Amino acid sequence: MCDPVSILTLGASVISAYGQKKSADYNADVMRENAKVEDMKGRDALNRGNQDQIEQANKTRQMLARQTVTMAANNVDLQTGTPLDILGDTALFGAVDEGRVRANAAREAYGHFQGAKDLRNQAQMTKWQGRMGAFTTVLGGVADSYGGFKKALTAKPAKVNDWKGPR
Repeated sequence: MCDPVSILTLGASVISAYGQKKSADYNADVMRENAKVEDMKGRDALNRGNQDQIEQANKTRQMLARQTVTMAANNVDLQTGTPLDILGDTALFGAVDEGRVRANAAREAYGHFQGAKDLRNQAQMTKWQGRMGAFTTVLGGVADSYGGFKKALTAKPAKVNDWKGPR
């Protein structure tokens, strides 16, 4: 005869395992979607960085043009000495600013891309943990049920003659 408690224990462990797996699958899906968002943020950071770099280059060109026009209007020789140094420094610092803008955008994008990678790894680990949790839950339920079945099979049936009546 089958022990009803053992059957219920086995059934409950199967249902619990199913819930663990579904929960882990859902959490992994959320993590994968969040990884996609992080990837988009990384691409956006690179695109904004490219745009900012173009704007910085335009500012540098405008500054060089203003300096050139101002010095030329005052009959300053732009080919030698201090005026040439000023224009060279403006171009140099403009290039440095462009590099800084590009590097900042790359660092921001890298952070987002790393975050996306981490989320994808966490999603994979969450799915694995869900499967292992479900497996161990079912395994525990089988072990508990087996103990109940074994106990039910090896129990001595009560004899009708052993009953002494109410006490």
